[in-house]
Amino acid sequence: MPCATATWRSGWPRGVLLTDETVRRWGHTCGQVDAITVRRRRPEPGDAWHRDAVFSAIAGVRHARWRAVDQDGQVLAILVPIRRDKQAATKSLRAATA
Repeated sequence: MPCATATWRSGWPRGVLLTDETVRRWGHTCGQVDAITVRRRRPEPGDAWHRDAVFSAIAGVRHARWRAVDQDGQVLAILVPIRRDKQAATKSLRAATA
């Protein structure tokens, strides 16, 4: 069944009767196709990642922004703690990326 991009009960010629069950079946079929397409297009995070520190000022106070970046350069997680602690940042980023 080909999936068309039509809103519910609009764009259909007069005389075509769409029941709620028809719309439910169409949504079930096309919803799965759309979900698979979106999942296929989503980039997968890489196997290896590293911790990256960037310093920025927030409200005039300098903070360290820790990022988990994979080998392709995709940012996996961002952490902005109050104190700069490398071990705590690594532990938090490991938990966030797992």
